[in-house]
Order: sequence, then structure tokens, then C-alpha cells
Amino acid sequence: MQCHGPSHDVTRCAYSGAVRITERHRQLERLAWAGGFFDGEGSTFARSETARPGYRQLNVVVPQSGGFVVPDVLTRFDEALRGLGQIGRPSLGMFYWRATDYTRARATVGLLLPWIGQGEARSGEGRDRHGR
Repeated sequence: MQCHGPSHDVTRCAYSGAVRITERHRQLERLAWAGGFFDGEGSTFARSETARPGYRQLNVVVPQSGGFVVPDVLTRFDEALRGLGQIGRPSLGMFYWRATDYTRARATVGLLLPWIGQGEARSGEGRDRHGR
């Protein structure tokens, strides 16, 4: 029993084979893309501070060359991570997306973890406030 006819509505038809894409699906697709992009272009590291010996801060960074204009891929990455980091001003033609706040850096790694390779995952996943 098919519902195809002059008033056929694909969004309501159980037989059309159409798949309804939800906003959650779209967000997962954006995160999967961001994870792949980060795996190739990004890095995590624990930065030390001279004012606080023994203290290390987790940083998540994605550099991208762009001259004077923010590269589209960096904007797309930023949009996928919805405010966890920010794109800084260019330095020698390079733009940097950064998450340097501990909570946001950890959240970034957590969101990207399903889509990044083992090496990148190991370098940022287990770090705490002291870089351990």
C-alpha cells in the first residue's frame, strides 16, 4: 500500500525511502567534520606558566593560513564547536582557533574524541590542570 499520488508529501510518506535529517544529525555531521579537520590540522598541548611553577594549562589550537581573511574552514570549525573557542587575529598571515580555558579545552577534546585519531586523542584526553 503506497501513498504516492498527486498530493504526495515526502516528509510524511512511510514508503518514499526519504530519511528525515534532524538538527541533532546535522550537529553530529559538523562535529565529525571538525574532528577530521582537527585530526589533520589541530593540536593539544599543556602550556606552563612562569608565574605559576608546576601548573600547566591544556590548550587546543587549530592554525590556518589566511592572509588577511579568516579562512572558511576555521569559521566552519568554530561554528561546529559553538563557542568553545575563538579565532584570534592573524599573526604573520596565520589565524588560530584556540580553546585555552580548562573547561572549554576539555569540552572541545571530549566533543571531538569520537572522530580523532589515537595520537591526538592520547595527547589531550588525559590531561588535568597540572598537565598530568
